Amino acid sequence: MSKKLMALTALTSFAILASAQSVATQTATAAVAAWAGWARCQIEVQGPGYSERQTHTWMMTGATPTIEGAFRVYPATWSVVGGGSLQRTQGTQTLVAQWAINAPATSAPIAVFVRASDGRMFIQARHSQMRAAGAVAGYQQVTIDGKQQPPGQISAEAFEWAFPVIDSTSTSTSINGSSAPGVNGSVGYMQPAGSRGTASCSWQFGQGASAPVPPQALAAVPIPSAPATTSAAPGAPPPTTTTTPTQSTTTTPTQTTPTTTTQNTGTPTQTATTTPVQVTTTSPTTTAPTQTPTLPTQTATTTPVRVTTTSPPDPPTAGATGSSPSTTSARYRLTVTGFRVNRATFDERFNGNGDEVYAAVGLLMMDRRDTSVTQPWTVIKSDSYGDVGRNPGFVRAGSFTPTGGLWAGDTVPSGNDPRIASGPPSATRFPLLVWEGTLRDGIDAVIVKPTLWETDGQIEDYNRWATLRDPLGYFINPQFGGSRLVNDNAAQVAVIKARAEQGDITFFRGTAVFVCYNSETFGVIGSGAASCRNGIDRPIGMTGGACTAFSFGGRDDGWCDMTAVLTREGVERALSASFQVGGAPSGSMTIPLIETSGVGVIDGGFDGSYELYVRVERLP
Repeated sequence: MSKKLMALTALTSFAILASAQSVATQTATAAVAAWAGWARCQIEVQGPGYSERQTHTWMMTGATPTIEGAFRVYPATWSVVGGGSLQRTQGTQTLVAQWAINAPATSAPIAVFVRASDGRMFIQARHSQMRAAGAVAGYQQVTIDGKQQPPGQISAEAFEWAFPVIDSTSTSTSINGSSAPGVNGSVGYMQPAGSRGTASCSWQFGQGASAPVPPQALAAVPIPSAPATTSAAPGAPPPTTTTTPTQSTTTTPTQTTPTTTTQNTGTPTQTATTTPVQVTTTSPTTTAPTQTPTLPTQTATTTPVRVTTTSPPDPPTAGATGSSPSTTSARYRLTVTGFRVNRATFDERFNGNGDEVYAAVGLLMMDRRDTSVTQPWTVIKSDSYGDVGRNPGFVRAGSFTPTGGLWAGDTVPSGNDPRIASGPPSATRFPLLVWEGTLRDGIDAVIVKPTLWETDGQIEDYNRWATLRDPLGYFINPQFGGSRLVNDNAAQVAVIKARAEQGDITFFRGTAVFVCYNSETFGVIGSGAASCRNGIDRPIGMTGGACTAFSFGGRDDGWCDMTAVLTREGVERALSASFQVGGAPSGSMTIPLIETSGVGVIDGGFDGSYELYVRVERLP
């Protein structure tokens, strides 16, 4: 037999053997009975005037799995129900909040695999941490000197608790057990300092005929309703609310209810209809609020805040009751079109994966004639952008690794001028829709405060920035109070009124929020708390200098809200300008986010340099 024939014969035999082995493996795989079962964890948090309970459930139905290497990945779902309350008194002011947690069953695959090193079988989550937009719903209300203020609506995301560690021998056909994992950090909504949490988990899983019966179904928790306000603005009827776990409506006998839509900061496909929030108005002769609600010192949560955007009703047409034929008005749209990285932040140079960021924009709308609020403080938050290899739930962006990571020279969106919208506006991605509505000469003003956050996973300071606000959007510093807080807010009001009258829509350094003392401590102004080190989300643009009514001293760097006041007169002036810097489209504004270079070599820190682009345009 020739060498060629011998080689061909051997190759043919090998191929037949390999094919036979493949068929045998596929047959064995198909013959393995499917796993089914459930796991449930109950988390309870108790603190000063605070209580919350969450019950998380995972269900694996026993459907046909998909094979991913050593993992048999089964279709499964996650859901959570629960609720909580907070009551906190500081001086003559009391904050009361109640909320329900209801996240319906959402796809959350679970894997079964055997570890080759020791033959142990594991059942584990095969998905990134789940989140449910708007699953936390309720109200919060401040009482000042015994007078109830109009309640604010709670609408936030719920996050999945960690799936319990489940393992057994590889020959097991049923796995039952329980555990009591530790509870660290802040896990509850509005959880105050000094709180303690406990967790208890149990599970039952079985293969084939050993599959257990499902656990008892948990009913949705009714959404709490705020009590009637006893100190509403003069002439305003008290709001009445009817609440169920799936809808919330408000009826106002003498007012036209504005249409509200939910800005989703989590999963882009989830939307909801919510109730407009009634807000406090001030006397027409008052230029600044005489009293400001003071919230608890610690209201940080581990849930990224999701706030409802309420579109104000269109102004009356000429000739209608209360209208002025001479008032000129038009509709406008405000978007964050994108950003540019000129220099990555210092901590990501140590991490080695480039920056990962998200945008968040706070805004409100007021009547310039009396500073009354016509649209309450609202936060619109984008998805996170960066390296999807390290964070599969992010939007891929940047060039530092093949899977992303933002670095010098990168733009978002990529491939075009980020000052120009790359497509229709989105509720969660760039170009990010921030606001649409009507502006009237001499009446309306939109106060907007955009930010870009470097994300490291701990979001307590983001939530402080988003939630510690008075009705006019000024940061309520838990360390400051009395005359200092009143004077600071009066200074803010004066600047905003002056900008509105001048038609100046350029950005200025407004409310002081965060400070980092010599790159060693990072926290709310005056607190000396928390840390500048890696792991804490922070706004990009931390630098020294002065904010409105506040100045950072020495080597301290901090964050002031970059603020713009949009009026119809100012917007039209910008749109009609004959010269645009650097060829930018009309109505485009650049916010430089430049940090001190070389700060925090040991601890991580700043050193970032970004440009954030905002654009306002007239609508037909």
